[in-house]
Amino acid sequence: MRMRGINTTKTIDLLAWSRAYHRHTVFPVSDFQRFSIAVYQVYQGMKWPQGCPSKHESFAAVALHSMMVAEAHEVDVWEHLPKDLLDVPQDFSWKTLLLCLTGAQQMVFYKMNQRSARSKRYKPNILAGLLADMIKHAVMMVPKGRLEDSLFDAMEVMCGELKVRT
Repeated sequence: MRMRGINTTKTIDLLAWSRAYHRHTVFPVSDFQRFSIAVYQVYQGMKWPQGCPSKHESFAAVALHSMMVAEAHEVDVWEHLPKDLLDVPQDFSWKTLLLCLTGAQQMVFYKMNQRSARSKRYKPNILAGLLADMIKHAVMMVPKGRLEDSLFDAMEVMCGELKVRT
């Protein structure tokens, strides 16, 4: 199945695209690696200068990879997100993003180590809320007028299909 980007900010469509990509990608990775890619995209987004399309694409990729982590862990982020990502409130906080990243990382780690005593600490409902907050904070870093294009660009990069856009 050949994946391509879609032009949308509708949460249900983005979750469906992320589910399909997670299941049918030609670049399969583990759940923890997928989460690590999302974290790396935060670093990439912070590195680019303000207003740079690559900065916006990096933060859009954080949202998409977080959706894929939710899919891999079969947790429902839908109930924690608005129907359209354009409706995410603009109250960004680096502290909150860091708390969400580290909390979600712990939950993913606990799930990975299911045979240990720590696996009892894995709480899918907590992971869903943390991933949803990561998605919201990533979206807040992209200007609303660039969100759809940035999500599309991130998808096209993941699919190896990015074309120059005018």
